[in-house]
Amino acid sequence: MYKEYKKEILTTLSKFNYTILDNDFIQNKLKRIQLIEESYNFFLPDSYKCFLLLCDNVFFKDMILFQHGKSERVLEELYCLTGNDSLIEQLETYLFRIPEALIPIGMCPNGDQICIGVKDEMFGKILLWGHENELEAWKMIGGINSEADINSYYENIELISASFLDFLRLLKLNDALNEENYDYGDIWLHEDLLKD
Repeated sequence: MYKEYKKEILTTLSKFNYTILDNDFIQNKLKRIQLIEESYNFFLPDSYKCFLLLCDNVFFKDMILFQHGKSERVLEELYCLTGNDSLIEQLETYLFRIPEALIPIGMCPNGDQICIGVKDEMFGKILLWGHENELEAWKMIGGINSEADINSYYENIELISASFLDFLRLLKLNDALNEENYDYGDIWLHEDLLKD
């Protein structure tokens, strides 16, 4: 079922120093995916299911960029079934903050979320959810009617790509950032901190 996606996912992630471990937990992962879909009442696109079956804890060691409009954004992490920021933890964190047609699948350094569509016309699309323009914040300051519904609020959501595989194709290493060109700055310590 996932063979058509597996090769491209493995090839793409191997460019970013991410090692995929072959393990025997596929059946357990399939059960967890099914439980997530049933519990939250949505279906995950097959390409993203394949990613979840192949990967554990995708926190990138190198700076990974993706093109978004005319600018490049940094991708810090993609959520998996296991690890520090598991998909389930993120689903719970963003429940009622992101429209139910979307779920968070990754994070940019400033807290913006990479989302995938799991329902209706959003299904399979990859979108950027901006946390600084969140509906609840606007409600609190009176900028939006308190009766506004999260499922009709898309003011802070922008399309990145038509599919998960298209999104993976957008990813690239930041070649401009390397040890020689990066300025770490100076660190000054008070004399008292240097004493034994």
